[in-house]
Amino acid sequence: MIGQKVKKDFFFGDISLSKNGVHKELYDVMDLANEVSRKYFTTQLNRILHAVGGKFILSHDSSCPDFNELLSGMNLNNVGKVEIEQHTDLNPAVPCTLACKLYLDEGVLDIQAQWCAYKQIRAEEIFSSLIAPLHKHKLANKTFLIWSDTEKSLLDQYGTEYVQEVREILLFASGRTLSEDSAFVSCMAESLYSADQLQK
Repeated sequence: MIGQKVKKDFFFGDISLSKNGVHKELYDVMDLANEVSRKYFTTQLNRILHAVGGKFILSHDSSCPDFNELLSGMNLNNVGKVEIEQHTDLNPAVPCTLACKLYLDEGVLDIQAQWCAYKQIRAEEIFSSLIAPLHKHKLANKTFLIWSDTEKSLLDQYGTEYVQEVREILLFASGRTLSEDSAFVSCMAESLYSADQLQK
C-alpha cells in the first residue's frame, strides 16, 4: 500500500505503519493469542501499545470477526473500559460501521471491522460477534456507546431489560434511523440473555 511502512516486532511480526495509525490484521493477532497464555498475550499487547504511542488498530474486512476469540485470549482484568463508536469513513457503501476500543494499561486496542446494520442479517452479526461476547465476558457494565463527543451511554444501563438494550444498539448502529422488527428485537434480546448466563 502506498504511504505505508512496516515495523518488525519480535512477537507480532510485521506491523503496518500508515497515516491512519499502527495496525495489523485481527486474525493474525488471534493466531498469536492461541499460542500463548492470556497473561503473556496481554503483556505483549501492552508492550506494543507503549512502543507505538498508545494506539494499535486491529482491522478485519468482514462484518462478523471472531471478537469472542480475541477476548478469550486476553486477561480481561486489564481492560479498564470499552467504547463502541461509529465510523463513516471506513466503508462508503453503508451509513456507518462500528468499531470497538478496549482500554488497556498502556493504551487503546482499536478493533475496526465491518460491523453495520444496513440490513437485518448484518445487524444480527453485531449482536452475535460484538455485543454478546461483551456480555459473555462480563464487560457490558464497563462498555459505552459513543454517540458524539459529548454524548455516551452505558451498554447495560437497562440491566436485564434486554429488549431496551437491543433497541438502543440498533438505533446507534443505524445512525438513529431505527426501523423496528419486534420479532427480530425479541430474538436478539434472548441471545443477550443467554450470553449473560455463560461463564468465562
